[in-house]
Amino acid sequence: YTGEVIYIAFEYIGDASHELYIDDFSVLFEPLTYDEAATALHINVLDESTNCSPGTYITASNIGATDSSAINGTPSCGDYSGGDIWFQFEAPETGAVQLILTQYIMLGWSEFSYALYDTYDTSIDLDCNVLGQYLNEMPTDEEYYDYITGLTPGESYYLRAWDSNNNNFGELEFCLLAYTDPNASVSDATINGFKAYPNPTHNFVYFEAQDTIKNIRVYNLLGQELRNTDFDSKNVEVNVSNLNSATYIVQIKTSQQVVAYKLFVE
Repeated sequence: YTGEVIYIAFEYIGDASHELYIDDFSVLFEPLTYDEAATALHINVLDESTNCSPGTYITASNIGATDSSAINGTPSCGDYSGGDIWFQFEAPETGAVQLILTQYIMLGWSEFSYALYDTYDTSIDLDCNVLGQYLNEMPTDEEYYDYITGLTPGESYYLRAWDSNNNNFGELEFCLLAYTDPNASVSDATINGFKAYPNPTHNFVYFEAQDTIKNIRVYNLLGQELRNTDFDSKNVEVNVSNLNSATYIVQIKTSQQVVAYKLFVE
């Protein structure tokens, strides 16, 4: 009945000398469990600049969930005894996502675990991790998160979540954001008509591309983001005079692709 108007009628059965009074009532809707990978809840990966907030939470529940019949074997991490929830998403163009467990909302769960699959009928997981521990010790202001990297942009993936501590049941909320992995290998791919000069440099570096340059990010080799600037031009200038002499990773996002290059500052 999703999206439909539901009418509820009350009938009093008794003699006509009495009246029926209703002071208050409520209707409890049990969340869908999505405990079969073939019917996984499709979710959209949010832009990495989005804040994880109540308006962006992904909500589900494993109340009544069982083991997935399409999967043989158990995940490669955590204690698993059934009661899993499945989500399906397309990898963003960054090739990585950040999974954030929001605060105060792991109702009934005690330990969050997840496994990643590229198809729902396999027992081989691509990634597996026990992320949040002792989540039922509420309230807590600690936010748990993890990064899932090495994804193929545009490809479909399945995220399997379960409580690995005695298989507790309850509601789950989290956020899934696109993430730029600065520690990933610099791509061998090239942007059409791309030029970066001078490189090495100590003052300014100029970028040119055949397609419109939309964003440039600069990271050090520790993965820390130092610059994040939006553009809308095929020719842009970036001032790096305040950067120390070192090697940096520059991520260039055009209207067609995202590629990372090394930049040498003298």
